[in-house]
Amino acid sequence: MLITDTTMHAAFAMLLVFVVPGLVINWMSGLKLPWALTASVPVSLGVLGFIGWLSGLDDSQNFTRDHVVIALVMCAVLALLWRWMVYALYRWRARRRHDRQHTALSPPELPETTGNDAGPGEKLAAFAEHDEVTVDSASSTADAGPAAQPGSAVAVDASGSASAPNEEASIDPSASRRRWKDMWSPSHWSAYVTGSIGDPVWVIPAAGVLVGMWLMIIRALETLDRARYGVESIYQGWDVQWHANEVTFIVRDHVASATRMGELMNQETQLPMYYPSAWHDLTGFAAMITGLDPVVAVNLAGIILPGVLLPCSAAALTWRLCDSRSMTAQVAAGLAPIIVAGIPAFYWVGMYVGAWPYLAAIAAAGIVIALLISVTAAPVRAFAACWAFVGAVQTHPSAVTVIVVPVVLWWLTRGLWKPAHRSIGFRHGLRVRLWETAVLAATGLVGSMLVMPQILAGMQQSGEVESFEATEDVTRAEAWAMAAKLATRHAEVYELVPMLWWSALAGAIMLLVWRRSIFGQLTYLLSLAVCVNAILPFDAPLSSWLSAIGSLHYNTPHRLIMPVVLLTAIGSALCIAGTAAVIAWLLLRRFPRLQVALIGLLGLGTGVLLYPAVSAATAEPAEFAINHDRNGRMVDTTDLQAFDWLMKQPHAFDGHIFGDPADGMGWMYATNGLPSFFRHYLWPVLPEQADTSLLYWYPDKLGVGNFDDPDMANAVDEAAARQNITFYYVSPPTFWAFQEPALEMILGLWETPGVTPVYKDKQVSIFAVNAAFTDAELIAMRKPGNSPEPLPPLVTKGEMGVANSQAEINEPYFHRPTTPLTGNAESFVNEREQQVRATYDQLWHAELPEEATE
Repeated sequence: MLITDTTMHAAFAMLLVFVVPGLVINWMSGLKLPWALTASVPVSLGVLGFIGWLSGLDDSQNFTRDHVVIALVMCAVLALLWRWMVYALYRWRARRRHDRQHTALSPPELPETTGNDAGPGEKLAAFAEHDEVTVDSASSTADAGPAAQPGSAVAVDASGSASAPNEEASIDPSASRRRWKDMWSPSHWSAYVTGSIGDPVWVIPAAGVLVGMWLMIIRALETLDRARYGVESIYQGWDVQWHANEVTFIVRDHVASATRMGELMNQETQLPMYYPSAWHDLTGFAAMITGLDPVVAVNLAGIILPGVLLPCSAAALTWRLCDSRSMTAQVAAGLAPIIVAGIPAFYWVGMYVGAWPYLAAIAAAGIVIALLISVTAAPVRAFAACWAFVGAVQTHPSAVTVIVVPVVLWWLTRGLWKPAHRSIGFRHGLRVRLWETAVLAATGLVGSMLVMPQILAGMQQSGEVESFEATEDVTRAEAWAMAAKLATRHAEVYELVPMLWWSALAGAIMLLVWRRSIFGQLTYLLSLAVCVNAILPFDAPLSSWLSAIGSLHYNTPHRLIMPVVLLTAIGSALCIAGTAAVIAWLLLRRFPRLQVALIGLLGLGTGVLLYPAVSAATAEPAEFAINHDRNGRMVDTTDLQAFDWLMKQPHAFDGHIFGDPADGMGWMYATNGLPSFFRHYLWPVLPEQADTSLLYWYPDKLGVGNFDDPDMANAVDEAAARQNITFYYVSPPTFWAFQEPALEMILGLWETPGVTPVYKDKQVSIFAVNAAFTDAELIAMRKPGNSPEPLPPLVTKGEMGVANSQAEINEPYFHRPTTPLTGNAESFVNEREQQVRATYDQLWHAELPEEATE
């Protein structure tokens, strides 16, 4: 099935908004285009999330399109200043070294200023205009780009390391003529091409990334288009309801700070609440730019953001693990995005459970890891790496563990032992290592400081996250097998090719032999152990140590398995690329260039074979992930029609619309902008005397009177007035089977005198709170034909004995409390509560309309 033009155009517009801000900022900060494009979305998330937080430091509502654009321009200028600062520092260091060489009085000083190492100061030179596709350790295959430009005091040797020219050459009168001639030599211009859009090494990885994106995004969009209402359809889930409402809040009220989400969640108390909002800020900004409805924007963002980030992460992390510019590394980086697209436990399960910001944050982790590791060789990348780290953490704080653990393991096992810059002697080697460690630590520290105010606010709610658990009734061996085979919750029904984990093991061994790198393998083992501990906890103290990581991920295996999936796909890609390299070496060992060509051809052939296999493997998971919960169990056509009717009624936007959050009534805010009292589930639980509790548990007491006075307001009436409740919206059944139906609303509101039924259609009933409307408004809402189903007749003034004239006898009577509440409010535990509840239970199945289906 082809994607409709409307969906394709909307998806492309959203993609541009996701990519362009980060791309421009990255390029202006010094990254060349391949890396600037790779890291664009994480940086967009970082900058937009930070702008959202800054905009919410006061009580203003200024996260508007114009304000955000201005802030993005300012960030781009800051990036340019960073680039200039690094360049100026590099030039200062180069001039200082040049002056030292010409004022040297004795030859013994020469070893410190000559040779293949330019020292950590000059290596700031791996700077913007020479930013490379990858920065390897100082080896014969290192691709650290040159640090000098024509006429500078630093040259580049064959290995890619910067070195100072010898003193004799620097004072040769003909040196300037030689430099002019060298400017036009291929070797000179290849230095500028390295790492740029003209460098061919990025072509194969980029092709793999595009194929991986196509396999996920296009498949998901095709599946979404088959749903009723297509891209406008509602995903029936708690998490997605909140995401849609938060994006609506950002678009409509222009509040985007992660620390001000209490204004959206806590309608009564307005208590502060932290919720990571970078995903919502970027999606909301995209909705402002494109003009798309928030529900459409959320549906597209849920598909596009992880669909872009995951292939890029797979390629970038593979490239860093290989630490080489060889054809083998290129093939592996090109195959990893294709393989990871076909493993259900990452993209498709994350899509199904509705954890869309979490999915995007973990999908971005590989890019952030790759950037952080490379700042030791190219410090100019610190700006982009810092914002990418901030973006991942602001999208979901749990990404911290997925990023920091591999980076620390890399530093301990490789960064300290094989620094990016060559050194001479112990003292110089120590200085180089300290410098690189300081650059890496400073990047992480600045990123942490930028996001720390938000994290500190969120720490107060950490207990809610840590309380989750999802253990399984399995043995220890079964827990290990479940995690190793990537068969955690929801993914266990899909058969994976057994060769996948065996090839991943072989790839890990090949990487160890080829590059002597173990941080990837250690990260895999630790991630696997954390996932197994969530399935079946180990004994103390190991369980506590592993839970310290897992608790940030809600201790759920279907989340903790995601880093394992990514590393498994990378290991399998390394195995295929390594096998191709071995075959090429055996067949063409005397023809190195033909070996390279053969490796590329074998990799291309494998990719061609993988494409149909992965495409077929994703058909069933895609249908399950995208459309399984678009079935109307929370909001169906009947609800959408009721929302449309409700927004046309008087005072619909002047107060709050109450109901049971478990039946999905909170969706009316995202779909129609209606001011529902609940935007998520019923949380936090408030005291029984709170207005929310009274309105939720005792709506059948509205207008019943107090202290034997039928005209006196009671506590529920007062709560409705304080919270400005205009309507009650009732649409059973509940979302989860364990959630008890709110019978006090479903049945009680039909009998209570303080409300008037104004709408009935299948399972949907709407009641107007009499005190919020005039008699004329209530009569107008009840006029014949306004409600799809007939409404029960109203009691008349004559029947109630309140008619003041013959003409009023047949007029409808709308009861409203006329006497204010005085004294202590009596308890609303009705002496006949047990009897009434028993009656409700008997009538439940007979009276409750059957839910309409899509």
